[in-house]
Amino acid sequence: MKKYDHLLPACRSNTNAAVFVFSFTDRSSFDDLPSKMNNMHGSGDGVLKVAVATRFDQFLHSDITEQELREFEEQWSVPVLKIANKDGPRLSDGRGLDGRAGILDVAPFLNTLAELLWQHEQNLASRQVSRNSSNSSRNSADRRIR
Repeated sequence: MKKYDHLLPACRSNTNAAVFVFSFTDRSSFDDLPSKMNNMHGSGDGVLKVAVATRFDQFLHSDITEQELREFEEQWSVPVLKIANKDGPRLSDGRGLDGRAGILDVAPFLNTLAELLWQHEQNLASRQVSRNSSNSSRNSADRRIR
């Protein structure tokens, strides 16, 4: 990460979301999440933070319990999306993967991520509208008082 620290300020400007990825089979990647999230804290409240747990298909070999995931979600107010790492069906030639079939595996994950982004943007927009209306109400009251 240190090697690319000079890119971080440019990546943070106008950011809509930050995705933090860890593996169910790599305990250290899960343990590193809090420090990575604290590092991104400077990006402000307007950024949706999402954790993505990979290798969900190997959950039986997981180093992370469901209880730990729930506690993490509650403590950090961050949703954890789970996705499997698996090859899809092969094409008839036996060499290539059938990308169309692979979409069916990843579509629910992408739909959930898109929905989280949409909800987050709606919340930001409603906060902005209420902030603007309260400011205009204050300005109107100030003009009447003078």
